Amino acid sequence: MKKVVSNKQTCQENLKLNALRIEVLRTRFSTCNLHPKNYIIYILSVDDVNGAKISQELTPGKDWQKAKEEGKLPFDCGILHVTDMVEALTLFNKTAAEKLIRLEGIRVVVVDHSTAELFII
Repeated sequence: MKKVVSNKQTCQENLKLNALRIEVLRTRFSTCNLHPKNYIIYILSVDDVNGAKISQELTPGKDWQKAKEEGKLPFDCGILHVTDMVEALTLFNKTAAEKLIRLEGIRVVVVDHSTAELFII
């Protein structure tokens, strides 16, 4: 029997897969004096149509093929101003964009499987 995995579950799994990267980015909030109200951490699956579009805007020309050939799941991770992510999310998930504005704390946006999930860390 095939296990059915929801989009939200996939995003949660991607959050766990990138835990070390997230922790490094989280420490940058204090070392770079970034306020969580203004910035978010993002994890973009570059194999997802929406994640790829956002990634292309943030890291134009980045070649993810080598990671794919090595059997790795390619994720673009970083820190972004919240207004820029809201603008990107509005194009495919207005609910997530609106929710992102209201959430407080260090927020992580995970984009995969044609959706965006938001997490507080």
